Amino acid sequence: MGGHLRIATSDGGAVELEEAVLSALASRFGGPLLRVGQEGYEAARHIWNGRVERRPALIARCTSATDVQEVVRLARDHGLLLSIRGGGHNVGGTAVCEGGLMLDLSRMKGIEVDAKARRARVAPGVRWKELDAATQAHGLAAPGGQHSEVGVAGYTLGGGAGWLLRKHGLAIDSLRSVQIVTADGRSLRASATEEPDLFWAVRGGGGNFGVVTELEFELHEIGPIVFAGLVVHPLARAREALRFYREFTHGAPEEVESVAVLMTGPDGQKGVAFGLCHCSPQNGPQDGPQDGPQDGPQCAAPAALAPLLGFGPPAINMVQAMPYVMFQGMLDALAPAGHRYFNRSRFAKELSSNAIDAAIGRFAEAPSPGCTLFIHHLGGAMARVPATATAFAHRDAQYCFIAEAGWQGSDADDAHCAWASRTMEALEPHTTGAAYVNDLGRASDEGAAEMRAAYGSNYARLSELKAKYDPTNLFSHNQNIPPAR
Repeated sequence: MGGHLRIATSDGGAVELEEAVLSALASRFGGPLLRVGQEGYEAARHIWNGRVERRPALIARCTSATDVQEVVRLARDHGLLLSIRGGGHNVGGTAVCEGGLMLDLSRMKGIEVDAKARRARVAPGVRWKELDAATQAHGLAAPGGQHSEVGVAGYTLGGGAGWLLRKHGLAIDSLRSVQIVTADGRSLRASATEEPDLFWAVRGGGGNFGVVTELEFELHEIGPIVFAGLVVHPLARAREALRFYREFTHGAPEEVESVAVLMTGPDGQKGVAFGLCHCSPQNGPQDGPQDGPQDGPQCAAPAALAPLLGFGPPAINMVQAMPYVMFQGMLDALAPAGHRYFNRSRFAKELSSNAIDAAIGRFAEAPSPGCTLFIHHLGGAMARVPATATAFAHRDAQYCFIAEAGWQGSDADDAHCAWASRTMEALEPHTTGAAYVNDLGRASDEGAAEMRAAYGSNYARLSELKAKYDPTNLFSHNQNIPPAR
């Protein structure tokens, strides 16, 4: 590699890594080690959120768990500032550090599906659209995100609230084990029976406890055809529509997953959309003639969604039988890669009329068409798991508000960040005051009180386990939990 390399340390300083150290790493490393100016560096440092413009001194593009161990040991031995990139969605931007060492997992794409056992082993660079393609070939799925470009690892470790939440719980509720490289450079298997404390912590504790190099999921029968899609109402009817949505969610069966979205359509018109999915196997009309009365999921789905489909009626109705993988990407167009993003979120136990009015009022003030406000219906299987069973504590929340500001051009940063922040401030009195970990930035950006609220009643135990598995806080460039002292 040649020459010394000046690289940031976790204490805010910098060190010079000697050529011998870099050459020794290169000789043992399976992937490329990229510095500023080298071919591939610019592409590697960019993630989905175009607002993240940091430049690591070194990007280590891992191809194996052994590569990950080498990078972790280098960072540990020299006190380097270390960030971890998985699938690269990462709205908070913590995957990329300024001047430090970025451990890049995006090349690790392995997927193994055991359809008979209903298990999948997944490498940390896989995105949900890739995993869904592999599992849906067998009519199976793990509980994935509401955007198909989201990385499996980061989304899951933060909890993972998606389209299958009410039927099958959070992504962490289907996680059966992980292989993880801890701060001391060991590779451990964590499960309910192996390193159970570590397994508890990674299910909601984010990247605080190590670098996950493999995730094992239990799979569920879903699709491959689901009854799903979007219905859209004009903004003038948003208050009436959202109040109706509240009543619908109070009695909705667990097979029905939904999200209300205050959004601007491709025609420039503002409105409220309901994203809907009936999460059962083989929904929708089946191929070939159907003789006699039909029963089962394919008939239950339209009936379960009928109230929302009949309300209005909607200006646009795109709910139909479709492949699950198609539905998983339906909201992708709202957040294209490379735009600039800033999110804020809050959990809520109810969707009050005052909250609805505040949401509509704040959306009306959105500075650009790229600003959306999501109201995700929770509950169901997620709520049946005790708050202390995993690190994710907010099991009793019934809704999650997410203000997503999206725009282009750095000159508009202040206006869009302010809109998202003020939107959550307006909604704050109608929420639990706790944010969703996957919609946070770093602790230094959010403030210690908000970080504690994000982890809720499990924060103290997480801090104690952080002291056990990462006492020097090597894994700090994240939604950080400092080790207990």
